[in-house]
Amino acid sequence: MILFLVALIDESTNCAFLHIGKAGGTAIKFALKDYVNAGFYTISITRGHVALTKFPKGEPFFFNLRNPITRFTSAFYSRKLKPATWNQVESELFARFRTPNELVEALCEKDPLAQRGMRGVGHLRPISLMFGGLEELKRRTQDVLMVSMQESLQTDFLILREKLGLPQQCNLPTHPTNAHMCPEDVDRSLTERSVNFLTEYYRVDFELIEYCKTLNI
Repeated sequence: MILFLVALIDESTNCAFLHIGKAGGTAIKFALKDYVNAGFYTISITRGHVALTKFPKGEPFFFNLRNPITRFTSAFYSRKLKPATWNQVESELFARFRTPNELVEALCEKDPLAQRGMRGVGHLRPISLMFGGLEELKRRTQDVLMVSMQESLQTDFLILREKLGLPQQCNLPTHPTNAHMCPEDVDRSLTERSVNFLTEYYRVDFELIEYCKTLNI
C-alpha cells in the first residue's frame, strides 16, 4: 500500500533515500545501488542510517515505514543474531533476554538493563527520531517523493521504480542475506501486556504513520 506520493518536487535532480532500520531499506539499497544515475534523479544512498536533518531542504527524498511492533521483534533478532558486532549494552542485553517478549516484560517492570537496551540498540529506537520528530517531517512534507510500507514492499517498489524513472531490470533482491531478512524460525510472540506497552512506547511512530496516511487524502 502506497501511503504518500507527491508531485511537488523542485527543479533539483538530486533525490535521497532515508533509510529507516528494519523497514525494508537494505533491500531497496541493494536494488538501487547500480542504478543511482539511471533515472530521473541522481539518487543518494548513504552508508548506514542518516537522519533527515542531514539532507538538504528542498531536495526530494523517499523512505519506508513499518508497523513499529513487528519492527521491534525483527530488530531484536537482527541484533541478537550478530554477536560479533555487539556493543557493550547489546552484550549484556542478549545474555539475559532470549526473546523480544522477555525484554518487553522487563520493560513493563522498569528494569534498568531493559531500559538501557532500548536506548543503546539503534534499531530499537523510535522511527520518529530519524525525522527529528513528527513536526520536522511535517515541515519537510513538500520534499517527500514517496512513502511506502515494508508490509507491501514488493508492490510498492514497482511504483518507486517508476517514480524514479528506473529500468525494469532494477529489482529487489530475492536472497534473504541481501535483503537482511529475519529468520522465520524465531519466537516473535508477544503477550497482550507487551503489545500494550510497545503501542504506548512507539506512540509517536504510530502517529507518524497515521500522518502519512492523511497526506493521501
